[in-house]
This record gives sequence, structure tokens and C-alpha cells, in this order.
Amino acid sequence: RPARARGRGGGEGGGGGMSPQRAHAKVEATVPISSPEDKREYRRIVLPNGLTALLIHDPEMAAGGASGEDDDEEEDDEYSDEGSEGDDYGSDDGMEEGEEGEAGAPNGKGGGGGGATKKAAAALSVSVGSFSDPASANGLAHFLEHMLFMGSEDFPDENEYDSFLSKHGGGSNAFTECEHTCFFFDVHRASLRGALERFAGFFVSPLIKAGSMEREVQAVESEFRQALSHDGNRLLQLQCHTARDGHPFKAFFWGNMKSLRDAPASAGLDMRKQLLEFYDAHYCAPRMTLVVVGMETLDELQDMVGELFARVRPAPTPAAALPDDFKSQGMPFEPRMQYILPAVRDVMQLHVMWCLPPLLKAYRSKPADYASHLIGHEGRGSLFAALKARGWATALSGGVGDGGHDRSSNSSMFTVTAHLTEEGLRRRDDVASLIFQYAAMAAREGPQKWVFDELRAVAEVQFRYHEEEEADEYAVNLASNMPVYAPEHAVSGDYVFEDWDPQCVDAIMQHLTPANARIDLLAREDRLAEAVFGVPKPNGDVETMEVDGDGAEKAATAVPQLPEGALPSEEPWFGVKYSAAPVPAALLERWEAEAAAGGLHSESREAAAAYPALTMPPRNEFLPTNFELLPSPEVNTAKHPEHGYVPGVPPRTVSDGDLCRLWHKGDAVFRTPRACAFLSLSAPGHNADQRSIVMTELLAKLAADALNETTYMASMADLEAQVRRSGERLEVRVSGFSHNLVALLRTVLAVATSPPVKDDRFEVVREETARAYANANMRPMMHVSYLRLTCLRHATYDIDAVPALLEGLRPEDVRAYAESHFTKQSRVEALVTGNVGAAEVAALEAEMAQMLPRAGGKDAALRPMQRVTSLKEGVVTLVRCPCKNPKEENSALEVYWQVGPDDDNTRAALDLLEQAIGEPFFDTLRTKEQLGYSLDIGLRLTHGVLGFAARLQSAEHPPEHLSDCLHRFLAGYSETLRGMTDDEFEKYRSARISARLQKDASLLDESERQWAEVWEGRYLFDAREHEAAALARCKKEAVAQLFDTAIAPASTAQRKLWCAVYSRQFSERAGKDGEAGAAKAACNGALDAEHLPPGGIFDWRGERGHYDTPAAR
Repeated sequence: RPARARGRGGGEGGGGGMSPQRAHAKVEATVPISSPEDKREYRRIVLPNGLTALLIHDPEMAAGGASGEDDDEEEDDEYSDEGSEGDDYGSDDGMEEGEEGEAGAPNGKGGGGGGATKKAAAALSVSVGSFSDPASANGLAHFLEHMLFMGSEDFPDENEYDSFLSKHGGGSNAFTECEHTCFFFDVHRASLRGALERFAGFFVSPLIKAGSMEREVQAVESEFRQALSHDGNRLLQLQCHTARDGHPFKAFFWGNMKSLRDAPASAGLDMRKQLLEFYDAHYCAPRMTLVVVGMETLDELQDMVGELFARVRPAPTPAAALPDDFKSQGMPFEPRMQYILPAVRDVMQLHVMWCLPPLLKAYRSKPADYASHLIGHEGRGSLFAALKARGWATALSGGVGDGGHDRSSNSSMFTVTAHLTEEGLRRRDDVASLIFQYAAMAAREGPQKWVFDELRAVAEVQFRYHEEEEADEYAVNLASNMPVYAPEHAVSGDYVFEDWDPQCVDAIMQHLTPANARIDLLAREDRLAEAVFGVPKPNGDVETMEVDGDGAEKAATAVPQLPEGALPSEEPWFGVKYSAAPVPAALLERWEAEAAAGGLHSESREAAAAYPALTMPPRNEFLPTNFELLPSPEVNTAKHPEHGYVPGVPPRTVSDGDLCRLWHKGDAVFRTPRACAFLSLSAPGHNADQRSIVMTELLAKLAADALNETTYMASMADLEAQVRRSGERLEVRVSGFSHNLVALLRTVLAVATSPPVKDDRFEVVREETARAYANANMRPMMHVSYLRLTCLRHATYDIDAVPALLEGLRPEDVRAYAESHFTKQSRVEALVTGNVGAAEVAALEAEMAQMLPRAGGKDAALRPMQRVTSLKEGVVTLVRCPCKNPKEENSALEVYWQVGPDDDNTRAALDLLEQAIGEPFFDTLRTKEQLGYSLDIGLRLTHGVLGFAARLQSAEHPPEHLSDCLHRFLAGYSETLRGMTDDEFEKYRSARISARLQKDASLLDESERQWAEVWEGRYLFDAREHEAAALARCKKEAVAQLFDTAIAPASTAQRKLWCAVYSRQFSERAGKDGEAGAAKAACNGALDAEHLPPGGIFDWRGERGHYDTPAAR
């Protein structure tokens, strides 16, 4: 969905402007239902102008530590390189998110947390979205969302809102949905009023400046260009394009320069007038829902909201108070149609969609959740079990999604998505038939109240023991849902299962037939050519030419090509070619007959008997029933003498033998019946080469595959379990309700230490893994980071070589590797936290001793060194290549400055530099210079080596231009830094100190933070104290000196990497002809240049000096 990404910064709290005064106007007030375990207080009010607000007083926020007004800035862990290289190797399907490991253990928080502060937050949702765009200006609602940030009458500076949040430890964002637009922020708890004053201006008196329109339409264009190569966006836009004429679905909701500037100008439209008219028509108080989370009392929050938002204009007419009604528009799609479109990434997906009536108001009975639970189930007798047993699918999802197109006042889209194997793509009609067969079987069984009761039981315990989320995320969810839920359910609506409605459930299940379905098939062109259009694979000796990573042409094996006219149509905005045709009558009749009979015509009775039958799901044995809390362990009560927070009690060592080092920490803070258990399995030589890493990856995937039915059933009871490769090790993670956690952990650990390697499952997992690696680095921002990490980390290998390596592996290779590296020689490091007693932990250790009878021991051989390349002083190393996707429209650049080995004082200086530079970097390069939508800057920590880096992406400019703009900004920032007042610097330092002391939101957050210390072998559970002390010591002069020496463009002491990937329009610059221009941009007249082709990285880093740090055992 279109979203406006905003920056984050830090600084002093407090807010100027209007003085507090009590709002005397009468308001309607109710108290919504909340969990008895929830310490927060709630009040729902309706202001006289019709605006609805939910006020949330958080007593823990009010009781937070006294580390200064600015103790809340969140650490951006995305900038750290510590921990897993797993995502560099495509461990997720396609690496669509977060390809660079975060600080500490994978997905862990790394640093910060554990202190005593929380952020305040607010979110406001307006009941209008892209469905209301006029035909003359596609994307207008999204464009208006951008323009509201550009100042108000009270605060006319277009950067005032962002600047205030940045200086007060906060950040903001917004997104445009089909029927609502949501704006939100978080901020230091003491600065809520100042942030709300500026925020309220969006909805009271926005300027919508004509002078800002060109820049912001360019920002919308940049967003659109960034989305072009995303397969999910391409499919959604095709679905919109093929909706019925006149339906609100049939539009282009992103907006771009063509729809918002060029086409309106050609038609003689005044776009500012269009924006103002849209605002006047839809932005009024009765269509707004506001959520505010703060430390103030409910009365104080009510006074604040009443004063600031009473000025929002009421509806000019009774009709204007109501959102646009789309229910009368009918269903968006014609049934019995099938569409084929090519994918950018190597994915193979079959989407079966049914249009249902709107179900938003049926939240008390949630009938679609019932259907989703059955069809998307992955346990015994499930649809997924049948597809998996045949080797046709690797994943399955089913239900009504969360997006605005999926659930709206017009309709509900129930979609089943099967992620196919190569054989599944060839058997796609049989895959669809099994989907129809399962829906028919469930319909014949009739509505089952025990299924509803199970869903209700899980929802009740989830709501009662809900783990807190970040305040801004919580506010967004509540504000978005308030227009749907009754006042008493403003907080609990997502978890309400009050009314069993078998008639509605039956109507849904009876509707899920072949005759009512729409089919979308998505796969790469060569796979479509072979599996759908019958083009044979060329002989293995047939070659074609392609551009390699070094920008040179090379021979490559030819692939099947789509026949002429195979995809005769084209979606106009994304340029997606596709075919559309009615489902053949014979195929429809076959599907209906097979659904009625329960079997595939292509399978004999004997063959079908070898596969699991389709049945209703079994009852869930993992549902928790025991919520008794163990006695609270000891707690600290003494506050830190300098920063005012109460240090937590660290985990204690239960055992430290040859087999296992086991840590345990009870729960004295959250007092919830939840627990976490994290384990690391390592072995000698486990990171010796790329082959062993890939073997470990396969083992993890095979273990997860074997455990899938068990872990899925557990997940339905809010008990999550995962086995994965993280770096060079196997990692096991189990978290959730403590009642059945240890029993689940035993099951998972038994499989993880000795995974079954069945030939048929091996082939499926190997194929899936090869596709994931092939999909790596398809996003330019991730690609440049991969190039940097490959240059620096010697444990990072050639990701493009993995598919060929996988091709040569056999099941017996993996069995032998598992036996020699894990079953016989593993050493375990584990952390168990929460509502689990010492006796259970001790018993667990004894069981692990039986599972791993010949442990590897604690010898140093188990702890290989992590090696990081040392860059040369006075030299910039350039690594350049074309984008992996030859049609990619975005180029990206990452510039990295190496500083040296990690120490508290240097890290503190870089921390403070990141804190201070972020907002002006964003404002200058994105907002003012409009380089692109995606950019970031900050500290990098790579296996104990500190650095600093900036990343920029642009669809308009080549990396050389991005580099010039970056250097120009940095050259000016040196003067800014030296001219910073002591008061300004103190604001940044206060904010950064408090980032390290920010309160963990949940037991899981606390456990992940502590696991990061165990994973990295640091065991510095008081790391935040050390970091806070170093920040308190750090002087402005130290930050300025570090910047001028290591980063400033004029410095000849820089040790610099310059990594660039070039879009299709600039791809010719990636070769040798572009070396001179790139060197000029990278050196900036101060450094010598060396050019390093990507294919030469591995030899180059072996010849360079390096830093060595011990890997965690």
C-alpha cells in the first residue's frame, strides 16, 4: 500500500506553542473493554465536532526513569552487521524483506532496551482513501497524504513537524488505504503535546503549498518506481485493471507523475484546486478517529485532545459526515476467469479468489476466520498436507487479507494462494482441484461449533495476555479499526468471538466453488513458457549471452521463451503483460465433478491412497489451560546513580559443561504465563566453506519441513517454534504460552539435532532453496549492501554460486554432514526465560545430553575467527555492477567508511553522529533534492569492526550523481557539526542515552535482547549501562574530530568502500567505460581509487589485511 516513510531522530522533549487549558465543551465518553492484565487505562470520547478519540494512559510510561526529557529514541538495528549472514544466502523465499542481518542474534534487538522509558504516540485515521479518487486524478488521496506534511497555518515551515519529532526522539509515517488514510507518530513521552500541536495542524489548517507540489509528486513517483518490480504490487494492479468497468477497484491507486501532473495538466486541471476540493469534501471531524497514548492521566489527555482537535471542522452537511458507500457497486470481478502474468522473481504462485459480501461489520462472529482456519490449515488431513505430500506446493495461505482491497465496505476477497514447486506448476489444474475439493468437503461437513469455540478460546487468552507492541503500531491498529467496531469493542474488537453464526459460515463455504472463482497464475516467463505454453527446454549446450556482475557479456544456458502473442494484453500503469481467458467449460466441469466426488481424475485409487485424505482439522492439543505464574524471582530495586533506571537481573548460568552452556532467567517484570527458549547448535568447522553453510541451510529447512504439522498446530495456540540456519549455526526458537512450551521444545530439538533426510522432501527443499538464492539481491538497496558485506566479511560467500552448488548435492551428502557435524559433535548454547522453573530447565539439559551423546566440547576449535577486511587509508574501493533484474528502474549506492575495532568511546561518537545527522540528511537529500524515496545513514557494526554508511536509491539519477549530492551534503555538515551549540548536542546525547534504556515492550523483546548477548558470545547483559556511560562521557569535539577524520569528503585519511548497482537506463556505466566517471565521483579529489569487479572480491579480500574477532561458541 502506498506509504510515506518518514525519518527518525532524537533530542530534547517538551513542546512549545499553546499553553494547556481545560476544554469545557461537553463530550461523550465510554470505557471500552480491556484485558484484566492490561495496566493501561482507556477512555473513548466523541468531541462536539464529531471527532472520535481513544485516550490511553500508560502508568508505566509515567513511572519511567528520569534520564532526561529525551530518553526514548529507538535504535535503528537495521544499520548493524552483527549476527546472521543467513539472509545474505536467501534463507527466506526471495529475501523480500530485511536481507541484512540485524544486531546480535537474527531478528533480535541487539542493543538498547531493558530500561524504564516508553514513547508516547498518536494515530489519526480519516475515513477516505483511494476508492474515492476522481477519475481525472488517479492517486489523489495518496498525493494529499503527502501534501498534508507540508506545513499548517500555525506551523508553516514544511519541515517543522519532522524536525520537531527528530529533535524529540520520535518519527512519523502515513499510509493511504482504499477507504481510509492513517497518519501517525511516536515521540518522547514528555513531548506529546508539542507533537500533537503540529499534528493537529494537518486536520485544522493545512497549507497544501503550491510550491511543494512538484517535489511531493516526485516523491509519489519515486514510491511508484520503487514498487514496479514487486510481484505482489504487479498482481494487485492487474486485478484492479481487470475489475468491472465503473467499479472502484478499477483504478490506479499509487499515483505517479503521469496521473497527478502530466495528464491533469493536459486536461487543463488545477491540481492544487483538486487537492483542496478533495480535502474539503472528505476531511471533517466525524470521519476521523484519533488514538493518543501518553503518560498523562485520562483527564489530562482529554483536555489536550479537546483543545487541539476541537478546531477540526465539523461536517458541513449530514451527508458529508458519512464515508463514501461502495456497497452498491457490486462485486469487482467476473468469476470463471483465469489470468496469467509473468513474475520478476523466481516465484510460482496460484491464486484462487472468491468475491464475498462485505464482512467488516460481522466482527463479532468472524465467519471468514472460520473458513480461513479450515482451508489455510497445515495440520493432519489439511489441504496443505495433501499438496505437500504430492510435492506440488511449499506453502499455502487462505483467507481474507488485511489490505483495503481484501476487506472493504464493498466486498471481501477470500483468496487461497499456493506457492508451487516446478511439478506443482505443471499440475496447476490439479492443485486448483484439490483446493476446490477441500472447500467442498468442509461445506459438506457443515458448520462445526467446536472449530469456532477453539478460535474463541485462543483469542480470549491472546487478548488477556496480549504482549505489548510499540505505541505507534498499537495506535495505528486501534485508529484504523475504530470506525468498524462498537464503542465497547474499540480495544478488543480483533479478539471478539461473541456470536456463533452457522448460517453465515455455511453461506461462505457453499460459495467457495469453481463456478465462483477467479484464477491468477504468476511465474517467471521461462517457467510459464515451459509449463503452461509447452515450449521445451533447449538442449544443455544451447547458449545465449547475458551481462555478468562485472558488466561484461558472458555465455549462459538458454531458457524457454514465451511464444509470440502468449501474453497479448498489457496493464497500462505497471506495464505488466498478461493473458486473460474464461476457464474452459471442460475444465470447470472436471473441477466440479472432482469436488463432488473427492478425488483427482488423473490419479488412480491406489495412487490417491498413498496420500493423506482431506479431512477437518484435528482438535488442538497445544491449547493452553494452565496460566499459573511461578513465584517471582528476585528483582533489583536500586536505581542507577546517574541515569535513574532500575537495572534488571541478568540471566544466570545453570550449567557450563562440554555439552551445553545453559542460561536461565525467570520473569519478575512482565508477570505473564509466557516463556522463551532459544538454542544455538554449532560444530567444528561449521563455517569452513560455503558448502557447509549451504548444507546447514538444507538441514534447517528439512527439520522445519518435518516439523511443519506440529509447529503449525502450536502456532494456532500462540506457541511459535522455528528451526533455521543463522550464520553458520542451527538456531532453534520457541516462544509463547509456557504451559506446553517445554514439551514442544523437546519435540523440536529432537528433530533439529537429527533431521530426517527423505529423498522426496530433499528434492522439494533443494528446489525451494535454489529459487530463494536466485531471488536474492533483486532489490537494489539490498544488492549494494550485499556487495559491501561481501567485501568486508570473509564468511560471506558468492550468493550466485549457490544454485549450482545445490545442484551437485545429494540426500546422502546431507545425511553424512548432519551426522558428522551436528548429531555427534554439536555444542549447545541456550537461554530459557519467563514462566519456566529451574527444575524444568535442569531436566531439559539432561534430555539434551541424551540427544547429543558425543558433544564437541569447549575447545577453541569450536570458535573459529570472524574475519573482516581492513580497508586502506586514503583509498576508495569501487564495486560496480548492473542491477540483477535487467528491467529494474532504480539504481542504488552505498558508501561505507571504515573506522576500526569496536570500543565504547568510538561507538558512542558514531552513535551520536547518527543521531544528529539523520534528519538533515533526510530533509536535504530526499525532501529538497528529491534524489529518491529510499535512503538511510548510520552506524555499521561488522563482527566487531565499526563503520558508518549511507545508502541512496533513485529511479532518476545514476550512482555518480547520488555520490556527488552526498559528498556536497557531508561537506556542509562538517561546519554544521562544529557550529552546533552545547544545548543542541546535549539534546542528541540525552536522546541516545535513553535509546539504550528504552523499556522492553514484552518478555519476547527482553529475551531477544539477552539472546543477542549469548549469540555473539559477549555475555554483556549490562551492555546498555556501558553504552550509556560512554555516551555520557562523549564530547561534541570527539564527534566532530571523528567525522572530519574518517568521513568528511576532504579527508585524505578515509578508508572507503563505494558500492553501486545500475538500473537499466544507466547499465552501460557499470562497465569499464564508466570507471573514470565513477572514480571521480567516489574520490571527490581526496583519495586514490581502485576498481574491484564483483567477481574479484574473494581474491581481493584474501590479499588484504584483516581484523579477527572470535566467533561465539
